[in-house]
Amino acid sequence: MARENPEVTAIVNRSGAPSVVAWAHDGKGELAGLPNTEVAVAAAVALRNVAALQAAAENGPKAVRKVAAAGLHKLRSAGVVIPMAAVEPRAFTLEKEHLDVILRAFVGVPDDNGDLEVMLAVANEKGTAVMGVVLGGQGGVRDTQISFVDRAGVREVLKATARFRRAEVPFAAALHYADRFGQGHEDWRHFVNLVPEGLLASARLLDPVGRRLEGQPAEPVNLVRWMPNPDLLEEAPLSQALRPLIEAVGSPLYPDDLSRRAAMDAVMNEAADAALTDAARLALVKYLELTREILWLAGWDRHHAMFGEILAEVASGAKGSEIGSVAACVKLHLAQSVMRVMSEHEEAAEE
Repeated sequence: MARENPEVTAIVNRSGAPSVVAWAHDGKGELAGLPNTEVAVAAAVALRNVAALQAAAENGPKAVRKVAAAGLHKLRSAGVVIPMAAVEPRAFTLEKEHLDVILRAFVGVPDDNGDLEVMLAVANEKGTAVMGVVLGGQGGVRDTQISFVDRAGVREVLKATARFRRAEVPFAAALHYADRFGQGHEDWRHFVNLVPEGLLASARLLDPVGRRLEGQPAEPVNLVRWMPNPDLLEEAPLSQALRPLIEAVGSPLYPDDLSRRAAMDAVMNEAADAALTDAARLALVKYLELTREILWLAGWDRHHAMFGEILAEVASGAKGSEIGSVAACVKLHLAQSVMRVMSEHEEAAEE
């Protein structure tokens, strides 16, 4: 516990360094100027001073923002409600007419297919345009869709963000990712015409993980079972493994199911190694890097760390059968394929 640290205890009891006490208790001063930011943050966490931590996470240097964000994450994990940072209207001038443009963006966690959704909304006096970009697969983008909604539609969109566990992120960061992967799509080219002038250019130069909003939904639990999408791997070795697997299923040569399973596992492991070619590895690394960045933006630090470990495994050059998520993906894909082929053969025989 933070209070067990004597330095933290001293600050909490107002007997520590005056500058640190003033910041941790009352939010006075700047976290970046304190002698020990980690101790100061630990004290603010012990005091549940959300306002001081949010101010540091929003305005401090990058290293300070990271420490303050970690403190907010601890409070959120302990059940403390962290208010969502307000999204202020961005004003710009167009032909001497003053307009207020509301810009909001959300990202989703990887689904069962390994796809990620980036959603952006641009609202002005004419209505709201909502753009969804689904990232994933070898091509980078699986789908794009733009919709124009009224105020009631906007409320439904915002309700859906909570229902489908999307987390709000800085608009420019989401714009950076959507533009990086979606430039070739007609919907995207239409949507960017609605974005305030100059914002797209700045988003293209942005370090997208430099800032994130706090107060996100709780971390999802399903990601602990994450596996890559099979289409990120080389298809031919997976197809070639089907025949020996089907033969093993029906072969009378195995004395028991244990030996049959061992033979099938050997085929699947060989397929996993062959399917993770150099090109597939590069594609998977690119996808994992993107996923890790989006998880960081969403404030889901535990899963951000988990995907960092998977990324390190894949980038290390380990065989596909030695990387748990890759091996599990191949085995599930092949098992489903074998069942489908056998079912098709049975239906054909009945006819």
